[in-house]
Amino acid sequence: MEFLRTRLELVLKDLAEPRPVGDGANFLGYIVRPHYRLVRRRVVGNLRAKLDALARIAAPGSGIVCLDTAQRETLRATLASYLGHFRHARHHRLTAALWHRYSWLNEWFGFNGQRLIPRWEPLRVNSLLGQWRYFSSQWPEAWVLMQVGNRLQAFNEHAVQIANLFGYPLDRDSRIHFSASLSIRFRSREKWLKKLRSSRQAYCLVVEEGYLPGGMRRRALQMLFKP
Repeated sequence: MEFLRTRLELVLKDLAEPRPVGDGANFLGYIVRPHYRLVRRRVVGNLRAKLDALARIAAPGSGIVCLDTAQRETLRATLASYLGHFRHARHHRLTAALWHRYSWLNEWFGFNGQRLIPRWEPLRVNSLLGQWRYFSSQWPEAWVLMQVGNRLQAFNEHAVQIANLFGYPLDRDSRIHFSASLSIRFRSREKWLKKLRSSRQAYCLVVEEGYLPGGMRRRALQMLFKP
C-alpha cells in the first residue's frame, strides 16, 4: 500500500484490496492476465441475450429460419461488433461454442475465425442464372424459389420437381439459359410455401432487394426451411 501511494502516486478505493496477479484485472470488457486476455462473462452474456432475442424471430422452430433485411443487418452489426471485441482476447473456443449454440447462424454466415462471410447473397454475379446457381450451391438440398418482378419462380430441375409433386404446369416459355421454369404471383407465394412445408421439402425463398451497381436486381435469401 505504501509503495502504491509513495512511488506510483495511486490511491485505492475504499474497501479495495490487492489481489494476486494470476486472478487478472477487470479492464474494458476483458480479464487481463499476465500473458493473455479473456472476454468477460458479462460481455458474452450480453451477446447471448441479443442472439436469444433474434433467435425468437429468425428461428421460430419447425425448421424455418427467416430474417428480413432490417433484422439481418441488425444481426450482422451485432456480430461484427462483438467478434471485433473478441479478437483481442483468447476467443476460438468461445466463438466455436456460440456457433454451436446458435446453429442457425450458419445459414446466414460463414466464419473463418476472423471475419464474417455473408451467405445470403452472392458476392459477385452478373445474371439471374448466376444468382440461381449460387443459391442452389449454398443449399443443395433445398429448392430455390426466386422473386422475379411480381412473380415467384422456380427453375430447371426444381421447377420440374414442383410440377411433378403438385401437378402445376410448367411455363410455356422458359427464360433464356434455363431449361424449365414454373411461376406464380409473388403475393400468392404462401400457397407454395405451405405445400412444400407439408411435404417436408426444403426450400429457400430469395427476394428482391433493390439493384446492384450494374443495374441488375439484387436478390437475397429471406427464408430457409430445412425439415
